[in-house]
Amino acid sequence: MLRRFLLLAVLLTACAERPLSQVRGEVHGRTGGPGTVAVLDPDGQRLTSAPLDRVGRFTLPLPEAAALDGVLRPSVAPALPGCTSQITASVPAARYWVQDRLTAFPTGGPASGVPLISEDRSSGQTTQRLIHRMYVYASAATRVTGQSSCPAAPTTRYQMDLKAGWNTVAAQQTRGSDTVLISVGDDGFERWSVAP
Repeated sequence: MLRRFLLLAVLLTACAERPLSQVRGEVHGRTGGPGTVAVLDPDGQRLTSAPLDRVGRFTLPLPEAAALDGVLRPSVAPALPGCTSQITASVPAARYWVQDRLTAFPTGGPASGVPLISEDRSSGQTTQRLIHRMYVYASAATRVTGQSSCPAAPTTRYQMDLKAGWNTVAAQQTRGSDTVLISVGDDGFERWSVAP
């Protein structure tokens, strides 16, 4: 009986979802030829980059842990003036990097690049819904819960179960409601567009 239990545990561990290592996507509504797509640090330096083909497709490796040493932060909430947060993590020593956009550098385009976002907007007669996908790097597996508030902005609630490494997270908001950040795993959504 113990042997069967151990075998089941090994199989479940082998099938567990692994952290992300790359982002595959296509930039919709884009004009221009080939170029590159990149993850930038706060100073605009490239942490990683990959070719962007002439129709906007790319496979971008996410930055390795060593490349993130200088940018990891003690909280997933942005450190903005006037904002307050009450966020807890099951592993208090965990550090994070939130990547909510990529940057495209089309050949012949602006040297500063073009910001790309991954969003899904839907609207009905009474509701509007926005799902903004982003990537969160965690230095350790941890559960992050709580909320942050900023003046003149909806409250952001955090309900994330993060693996050590890169994770896909969705910020969901329905018109007038709080924003909720949840772990979603790889949902196959690969559409990117130029940020407005």
